[in-house]
Amino acid sequence: MSRWRPTVKTAAEKLGGLDSCGKAPIGEAMNIRCYLKPSCGWSNGVRAIMAKYALTYQDVDIINSPVNYAEMVEKTGQRLSPCVEIDGVMLPDISGAEVEQYLLANGLVVPNDKAPSVPINAPCTDAEHEKMRVKTVRFF
Repeated sequence: MSRWRPTVKTAAEKLGGLDSCGKAPIGEAMNIRCYLKPSCGWSNGVRAIMAKYALTYQDVDIINSPVNYAEMVEKTGQRLSPCVEIDGVMLPDISGAEVEQYLLANGLVVPNDKAPSVPINAPCTDAEHEKMRVKTVRFF
């Protein structure tokens, strides 16, 4: 004999899958890994989008860790960064603007008017390139 149970909607069902901040409800958060350089215009643009939408993510340093760099190359089949993996979907060689476009187009975040803290579609500055030239170790 079955018992009657009231229908209870989760926060995700009530709000179309996202909470009022544009994030997946607790327990349903996205798994985001960002393969980034510590100091880079493109990488900083990706970080700015993660901050704009208050997304929790793993900042994977591909400059100071040969293991991380090799993992990125293996997963993407190419050597350019940044690369962002969202719930198993890899977005290789992508800008912060393109990450934002992907998140919005797939309903993973709710649009907001917060201005990013840095340009989200800009290359490294000459100073950043110089810093990397001195520190960068090529693994492949």
